Amino acid sequence: MKRHPKPIMKIPTNRRERGFTLVELLVVIAIIAILASASFIVANQAIQKAHMVTALAVATSIERAVTDFTTEYGGVPSVAVAGTKDEEFETDKTSGLGLLNILMAKETADPPQNLRKINLLTLKEGKKVGSTGTKGIIYDSTDKIVGLYDPWGNGYHVVIDCDGDDNDTIDLKEFTTPDPNPTILHKRVVVWSAGADKLVGGKNKTDDFKSW
Repeated sequence: MKRHPKPIMKIPTNRRERGFTLVELLVVIAIIAILASASFIVANQAIQKAHMVTALAVATSIERAVTDFTTEYGGVPSVAVAGTKDEEFETDKTSGLGLLNILMAKETADPPQNLRKINLLTLKEGKKVGSTGTKGIIYDSTDKIVGLYDPWGNGYHVVIDCDGDDNDTIDLKEFTTPDPNPTILHKRVVVWSAGADKLVGGKNKTDDFKSW
């Protein structure tokens, strides 16, 4: 009698197909999103810190240039109301451009205030940055100064002790400054800018830059 071989019994296994489940994919995407967000925050903080360093360097250069001018000529540079009060200059407006021209020996007035034509202020040339404005010092095609802008695209505010009292004091109560309680400063010149929110003393006061 011919025997038939016994059929082989297939034993089921729990091995699954290779690949990710929907839940696993969502978890991975969530982790990537969190890491990307954290990286963006850290990068933005680093950029803002670099902007503050740049703004401070420019402010220090302006202060030093005014001091050097005073040492050289025995008086501070002035544009509008010389010798009558502390004066404010904004480096993206007419009075501020006049100050920059004096300090950088680019005056067209005759006689110039900077008689010896000494370049007291050396600044890195800036550029237009998309729709956010400009950064640094900008010239036109004839090498004429168009404006000096901080890293956030604002003009710098510069106040100089121009009242001739020889006390080197500036009363900040006369100006709109980032300081919520402006006081009298024993300085010849101070500089500030509005920061990222473009508002001096605005809602986010921590982004305002000031040199004192």
